[in-house]
Order: sequence, then C-alpha cells, then structure tokens
Amino acid sequence: MGFDVLWFDEQDASERFSEVKTTGLGKFFPFCVTPNEVRCSAACSKRYRLFRVFEFAKVPRMYVLSGALSTVCHREPTQ
Repeated sequence: MGFDVLWFDEQDASERFSEVKTTGLGKFFPFCVTPNEVRCSAACSKRYRLFRVFEFAKVPRMYVLSGALSTVCHREPTQ
C-alpha cells in the first residue's frame, strides 16, 4: 500500500500515512524504499511521514521525514 500505519490526526481527524524503517546501525546508514512507497508519499505528501528508527539494539532513536520521499531523500537505484 506504500505505508505501514494508517492513523488519524487528533486535530482534524484527517488520515495520515506512516512508513517505519528500522536499523540497528547509525542515523546515516542507507535504507531502501519501494517504488510504491515513493508513489504513495508523492500522492499524499502533506499527510505522509517516514519514521526512521536507528541504533535500535543499543539506544533506539528516531527522526521523521515529512512529505514526498523524492524531495526529502537522496535516492539511488539499487536494481
């Protein structure tokens, strides 16, 4: 579907779409996204969030990317 979690904003009850990417490695370790995730993030950019969880096995930390992945990430094809 292009996201992991569908939730609703507490302010206005609008739909929000969240993708979660987790690694035991550091903050800047590359991660893969699917073409479907990229499409979904573009189609719903104002409501799309990617939650990046890193150093999961040690001291889990997180940051959030909002909007279309094509504009907030440096993408490089792997296949």
